[in-house]
Amino acid sequence: LSWFRDLRLIIKSLIAHGLILLTFLIIPILVFQLLEEQRIISLEQKLDGVRINLAGRQRMLTQKMSKELLLFTMNKIDKEAVQKTMTTFEQTLHALTNGGNAPTDLQLKNHRELPPMEVIKIKNQLEKVMGLWHTFKSNSMKILENPEDEKALNDLIHNNTIILSEMNQAVNIMQASAEEKNLVLQSQISAFYWRVVSGLIISFLITTVSFFVINLIIIKPVKHSLLMLKDISEGKGDLTNKVTIHSKDEVGLLFVYINQFISFLSHIIIQIKEVTGKTKGISQNLMAGSEEAAASLEEMKHNIEGIKAKSVHLDNEIHSTNQVANRVREFISDVTRLIASQSSGISDASASIEEMSASIQSIVKVSVEKLKIVNELERTASYGEKGMKENVEIIKKVASSAHVIMDMIGVINNIAEQTNLLAMNAAIEAAHAGDAGKGFAVVADEIRKLAEDTSKNSHDISNSLKEVINYIHVSEESTNKTGDSFVNIVGGIKEVAGGMVEIETAMQELEKGSSNVLLSLNSLVSIASDVKKSSDEMDQRVGTITESMNNLLDISADTKNGMEEVAYGVNELYKIAEVVSKSGTMNNDSITELEVLVSQFKVDDRDALPQEV
Repeated sequence: LSWFRDLRLIIKSLIAHGLILLTFLIIPILVFQLLEEQRIISLEQKLDGVRINLAGRQRMLTQKMSKELLLFTMNKIDKEAVQKTMTTFEQTLHALTNGGNAPTDLQLKNHRELPPMEVIKIKNQLEKVMGLWHTFKSNSMKILENPEDEKALNDLIHNNTIILSEMNQAVNIMQASAEEKNLVLQSQISAFYWRVVSGLIISFLITTVSFFVINLIIIKPVKHSLLMLKDISEGKGDLTNKVTIHSKDEVGLLFVYINQFISFLSHIIIQIKEVTGKTKGISQNLMAGSEEAAASLEEMKHNIEGIKAKSVHLDNEIHSTNQVANRVREFISDVTRLIASQSSGISDASASIEEMSASIQSIVKVSVEKLKIVNELERTASYGEKGMKENVEIIKKVASSAHVIMDMIGVINNIAEQTNLLAMNAAIEAAHAGDAGKGFAVVADEIRKLAEDTSKNSHDISNSLKEVINYIHVSEESTNKTGDSFVNIVGGIKEVAGGMVEIETAMQELEKGSSNVLLSLNSLVSIASDVKKSSDEMDQRVGTITESMNNLLDISADTKNGMEEVAYGVNELYKIAEVVSKSGTMNNDSITELEVLVSQFKVDDRDALPQEV
């Protein structure tokens, strides 16, 4: 395996992983082929089962057709049922032989697609049955056309036995062929199973060999090198040991670079030992100088802090004075704004009073005109009230007259009833008189009819008058309510008229008051203008004072900031000096510690810088 040792790691990894991947590809391929083989076998077995079932049904249909034809000759079954059975037999036989749609039920509703028969022996037997079927079908058609055809019936019975025998033989051949095919398929599945098992064994062997090769060529040298590096790291800095190189791949190059790094580190340790002695003297001198600088900076720091405190106090006083000046200016500005706002408000109020005065004058004119209209409306409502009272009296008189008419209709009804009784008595007397009273009987009958018509008409008139009386009562009530409403309207109009008079008087008084207010407001506008001019002049003078205070504040702030920066700079220098002093001490301690640590490394004084690979 020396050639394999010198290959690159990527090539070794590709070879090992390629072998493992090959095993993982072989297994699913074999399993897929096995499942596909089983699926094909299952489909073929289902197809053979369907064919055998349909062929068995053909035997039954042969007997069924013969029986139905005999029943047709006896007029016990119709022609369509026989033709449906014949069609089922013919389509099934054709599909079994040459392929196509075969009906799965006797009603020809469902079909199953069948491929052509691939077994020659079975196909020849089915073609033989097909030839017999043509003769059977011809005799059947003759019987369907002429049920009295004895010759066709005898030929049909003879042909039925032959077809049944040949179809039975075809079914037997199909069953034997299916059994033979199952045996062949089972043997194929068994052989395929052995191939799958063999593939799995080969895959396991390839994976095992790949693992051992990787362990021998890659992992084992790395573990050996790790043990050597562990000895170097735990051997108190012994840099004289080197890693053994086993190959020329990336791992071998890694070991070469590790050996070079050990040599380079050994050379650095030697130089560190030389530099440490020189650095220790420099560190001691730096530590002494930094201590003296720190003492000088400490004294300067105290002096600057005193100056800084005084400048801060001065800045605070100037700042307080500036704040007072700003508050005075703000107060004067607020007063000026209030005066301006007051002046604007007085002007707006004056304009509003003028508009209100004009509106009051307009309202006075409108009130006078509306008062005239209200007075006229009051007179009109009084006339309406009088008319409504007269209508109420008239309706009451009409209601009284309607009651008198009702009494008269009652009298008419009584007369009609008496006349009817007289007519009945006259009819009775005419009957007693016999032939002599026939003319009197006719007159009595006419009188009776007249009395009945009169009674009926008076009854209708009575009903109509009752309705009229009811309407009169309703109208009377409505008129009374309308009269009351007119009374209320008249009263309300009188009140409105009184209110309009009061409004007119009040508007006139408001007009006089608004004129007086307008004069006072004009005087206030003039006074407010003078006050605003004075407040503006005061605001300008205070602004000048505030500007001077702001300039003084800026100068004080600059002085304060300058002192703070100086104090901060001195403070930082003092901190730096302290840090330098502490760093010098720490540097001296670190150099001493570094001497102790470097002395622990075991190096070869002959080591030099490693050469490049």
